[in-house]
Amino acid sequence: MSRQRQTPPRETKYVPSNENLGQGDIFALPYARQAPVLAVVINADCDLAHRKTDGVYSLLPIYTLREYLLEFWLHSFLAEEKKNLLNEVTKVFDPSLDQRDAIERWLASVMSLNLVYICCVRQGL
Repeated sequence: MSRQRQTPPRETKYVPSNENLGQGDIFALPYARQAPVLAVVINADCDLAHRKTDGVYSLLPIYTLREYLLEFWLHSFLAEEKKNLLNEVTKVFDPSLDQRDAIERWLASVMSLNLVYICCVRQGL
């Protein structure tokens, strides 16, 4: 049974043995269609020098601050803000359970509009 190489995960890259990369080298990810488009090699130089990686280099993706915020931070921040707003509104108005559900649906629709805006910004529209 022959072993076929599969497509490597985003955090790794198969590299021909004649290519000389070192720890800390930065390069463009050829398969990247969206952020991140750059990565840095994080294998130890000694492992690379002694070819202990089996041709697979470990990568650390490089994000701009904007890309990082959009990808990892913004959605949870907006969800937390929605929860905080709901709590503040219910403190002021002390609504019934039905009214609380209606307020929560309204906040969800407002937050959805914000997410649509964020997605448009992400796509450069």
